[in-house]
Amino acid sequence: MPHFFDPNDILDVNEAGLDLIKQAEAFRPTWYLCPARVWTIGYGTTEDSMPGVNRRQMPGPISRPQAESLLRRALVAYYEPAVETRVHVPLTRNQFSALVSFVYNVGAQKFASSTLLRKLNEGDYDGAAAEFDRWVFAGGERLRGLVTRRQAERALFLERPPEVVEERIRVVEGLERLEPRSTQALPTVDLDVPPEDLRPS
Repeated sequence: MPHFFDPNDILDVNEAGLDLIKQAEAFRPTWYLCPARVWTIGYGTTEDSMPGVNRRQMPGPISRPQAESLLRRALVAYYEPAVETRVHVPLTRNQFSALVSFVYNVGAQKFASSTLLRKLNEGDYDGAAAEFDRWVFAGGERLRGLVTRRQAERALFLERPPEVVEERIRVVEGLERLEPRSTQALPTVDLDVPPEDLRPS
């Protein structure tokens, strides 16, 4: 049966969600200007998004493991908490991971004011899933890359085991919320450190 986690639980993006983000963002070893005119490297990591992540201190090129380390740190520090603090209904790990991918792309503020989030917090899971398909435009144009990404996010959000059980299981009831991870200090990136040591603990 699907395993739903209580809104008070601290979750992490699963491998399916991480792979979705990496595939959608695509790996870039050197700095480039994204369509929004923001300097970006790796798997969509933007300049000054974390301490030490800038062209002066991290001129590049970087490896795929280093890019994944930057991505994981950003997810833990900003994007996972953005979902955890705004969603007030139980989620499966697939649903949580799909939402984190969505927020990594559109930003926390747009997610906070979205119809997708409103429907989700009203308990309308199917209605929320349908909202993914609306977020496929940039600069007034419907982009194939966004269409593909939203289809993948929606599919992950709706993924169910073969036997679907409607009851939503709330686990660890009464668990006190930990201090949001976004308030924790982040270490400066040191590319001389092996990539595995840069991953969030």
